Amino acid sequence: MPLAQFTSPELLIPQLRGRDAAAVIAELCSTLERAGRLKELLPFYNQVISRELLGSTATSAGWATPHARSADIERLCFAVGRTSESLRWPQNSGDEVHLIFLFAVPEAEITHYLGLLAGISRLEQDKLALDELLAAQDSEAMFEVFRHIPLRKPAPVPLGPPRTSVLA
Repeated sequence: MPLAQFTSPELLIPQLRGRDAAAVIAELCSTLERAGRLKELLPFYNQVISRELLGSTATSAGWATPHARSADIERLCFAVGRTSESLRWPQNSGDEVHLIFLFAVPEAEITHYLGLLAGISRLEQDKLALDELLAAQDSEAMFEVFRHIPLRKPAPVPLGPPRTSVLA
């Protein structure tokens, strides 16, 4: 299953207009809303901003992965935007990003979300795919890159302490 299954060309922005984290998140949230992926923009936007204030989602690879979980989201998806100039993320930090992945996560989809994040993390090791994504001229070309990046299956998350045998 490729990453493209969780996005579409209408959710990919080759050139973001925003120049700070709040503006970029708003732009990507609006994109999700226009595509019918969000029922209500403002509550989702506030959740994403609140989550970002808890700790920056900037990565050493030069991208950010803002996200929020909500019962109002019906299907796990992501929007992506690029900037021509690096942005400080958040504005007063030392982290700079040029690629922003905004994830909309249904409440009950945490395991699939972790698998999606693992697939996105492949970009860090796949220099060719990353270069193609950064050089893509439009949203269709960006989408084509995601069609060729498969998901990793996440390891099961243990729900409690390991069992011990009473027979041992």
